[in-house]
Amino acid sequence: MAKEDEVTIQVDMKLQKDVKRVLKNLGMTTKDAITLLYKQIAKTNSYPVDLTLTEKEIANIIEKRNKK
Repeated sequence: MAKEDEVTIQVDMKLQKDVKRVLKNLGMTTKDAITLLYKQIAKTNSYPVDLTLTEKEIANIIEKRNKK
């Protein structure tokens, strides 16, 4: 069995709750979703999701990151 490494992130609580609900409906866990994302990134050597955020959403993400 392959060794595993722990990944810790901080996510907005409402976003986490919303995502967990969607994943549960899909029969997946957060670990499943992140593992699939990582595998796809490794396989394609690119980010596998079309990011269509508004300028305001992007600015909010950058602002929050810069406050840390």
